[in-house]
Amino acid sequence: MNRGQILWSLAFTLLLISPSSGSAVDDGAESAVYLLRASMDAKKDPVRADRMLSALGRLGDPQLIPFFEHLVTADHGLLQIHGMLGLAESDQSKRLDLVRLGEVERSAVQQRILSLAMDRDLLDVGQAQQLMGWSDLNPAVRVVVAVFLQRNDVPPDLEFLRENRTSEIVSLASWSSLLLLQNGDASAMEPLEQLSQSANPRRELICQSLLRTAYLSQFNRVGPWAKMISVAEGDSKLGQLALATALRFGVPGAIEQWQRRFVAESDPVEQMRIALIALGVSEWVDPKLFEPLIDADAPTLQKIGRAGAAVAAKNNITDAVISAIELNHSQINGWALNYAKEHATDENAQHILLAMILAFDGSQQRQVQRLQYVRLATTLLAEDNVERAKVLIRPILADSTANPRLRGGILAGLLGCRATDPYQIIAGLDPFGDAATNGLALMIAARDGQSLSSIELRDLSLLVRGGAGLADELRVQAAWAYLKHTGKTDWALSQVLGSSTPQVPENQTP
Repeated sequence: MNRGQILWSLAFTLLLISPSSGSAVDDGAESAVYLLRASMDAKKDPVRADRMLSALGRLGDPQLIPFFEHLVTADHGLLQIHGMLGLAESDQSKRLDLVRLGEVERSAVQQRILSLAMDRDLLDVGQAQQLMGWSDLNPAVRVVVAVFLQRNDVPPDLEFLRENRTSEIVSLASWSSLLLLQNGDASAMEPLEQLSQSANPRRELICQSLLRTAYLSQFNRVGPWAKMISVAEGDSKLGQLALATALRFGVPGAIEQWQRRFVAESDPVEQMRIALIALGVSEWVDPKLFEPLIDADAPTLQKIGRAGAAVAAKNNITDAVISAIELNHSQINGWALNYAKEHATDENAQHILLAMILAFDGSQQRQVQRLQYVRLATTLLAEDNVERAKVLIRPILADSTANPRLRGGILAGLLGCRATDPYQIIAGLDPFGDAATNGLALMIAARDGQSLSSIELRDLSLLVRGGAGLADELRVQAAWAYLKHTGKTDWALSQVLGSSTPQVPENQTP
């Protein structure tokens, strides 16, 4: 990248809007300390803290280990959660520390740590088996571990499940029954049927959670129960999820039930909801499911039908899915993104993700949602094959006539990469046309260890101090990069860990 050109332009623009133009290095370090402290202020603004701490954790930097160790000992559950996850992300093993987990006193916090660690691949089967053997582990936490083991085709402790299938805690009994059913215990169907017919005020919430987990975890023996719920609950949210689960697992009569509902519905909004159920299960169903959609009068429904049928038939997938993406419907795009990530061939996934990025241009409606899909698609594309991503994405970034927000979204997506170095995608590009986009390019260079000049460090300092209006989660990443490039990480951590109360530096606008 012609960083000299980019950053002279960035510096000039940021100096016009930055809160302070004197002593950039000192101001940058002070602002970085402020941001690190602010990320720990979970009581005042938990949403902001959650985003900032997540951003720091994504860096996976061993130099942040003292910071996350401090969070583990905090008296706030959110800080403990991010401390545990941050330690795992920053450690070379990328694995959760079970000893520290055992020291977390609140079972709800333990449960949340484990759930997130499982989602982020920070826990392996061996560790889960160890946890399953902890007799003093809260049963609600142990059942989460049991779900993880079952999902990985490792039988959990069946005796533990049998002991808890009659628990007075309805959720624990329900999860135990679900897992026993999946392990071939047909008698476990009865308590699930009783749950779905009960007057328990949490019935619907528990049933949704069970069905959603079964759907995602391939717990196929839940299918008949799902079919029963779908008939009883009709077009409610629970009924739709149950029907999707029954379709997912090929329960006899589920396709016909879906088709009857679709054909009988005349409200376009409800038709769309029913159509999206079918699209979501397209990977596992017979293409005949989509015939009523393909024959529908509405072009939108026709495109959904063709996309679903193509995926179900494993034929002409790319063209059909891209045609659906061009509708710029949030739920369709969400499905396409998940399909590209989980099921598509590498070649199909690359074409689908590029189409999602290019679909940003067009209507002014829902641009924020479309920009989020640009970010997510870019991250997936770059992490899957950075060389191929360079071929597909770089021309958009190099096009001075391209939508500035689109180019900014792509750069933000590159900043979301964990498993690959995205700098090569932007290396050698000319300056962008606005300070925010140039700032994202600078962050990619800084975060990925590129050598920075004194001018570049000054510009990075300005980003930390609020120039270009970056979101707090990007500012805190820029702050850590600035501290690393100026050799001030130890000093900053000593300042931050000595006091968790944010102090705004003089002449500083947080």
